Amino acid sequence: MAPWDADLVRRSAGTAPTQAQLATLRRETDVYRRLLAAGGLVALGTDAPLVPVGLSLHLGLRALHRGGLSPAEALRTVTVLPARLFGLGEQLGTVLPGRIADLTIVDGDPFTDFDVLVRTSGVLRGGVPHTTDDLVAGSTPAAGRRAGPVDWGRERHLMLRDGCCQTAG
Repeated sequence: MAPWDADLVRRSAGTAPTQAQLATLRRETDVYRRLLAAGGLVALGTDAPLVPVGLSLHLGLRALHRGGLSPAEALRTVTVLPARLFGLGEQLGTVLPGRIADLTIVDGDPFTDFDVLVRTSGVLRGGVPHTTDDLVAGSTPAAGRRAGPVDWGRERHLMLRDGCCQTAG
């Protein structure tokens, strides 16, 4: 996660969900669980750049797991099921010889402790390993921006403004 997104998450984490939000989440996860039990496809994704990269994905995974899905069932919603949904089940979604498989490396076993999914230690992309430190080092403010302490909230705003998501500053 880019530093400006990490800063936003830290600031947002101080607000607990309301009872109404928790009730809505329970209803939604009940629907997803019933869909999966009936053989339907549920494919989680991300709303980046509207929310911090990967955040909605992790929150969705946690919600599904806490809503009754096993770790394997929840992880299928971000691997094999989206691949099938998009007609790419023969190329993506599973780790097999000849398939495209970029991997996230986590510090622990998500099948025994689902919360380790947020402890990313690295990734394997195109067969090349990258550490988390290498990836974070590549997330620096755009060239030409002021030197000194970085206001990551401002950087995020500028990134969104200069990207796809806002038309006015």
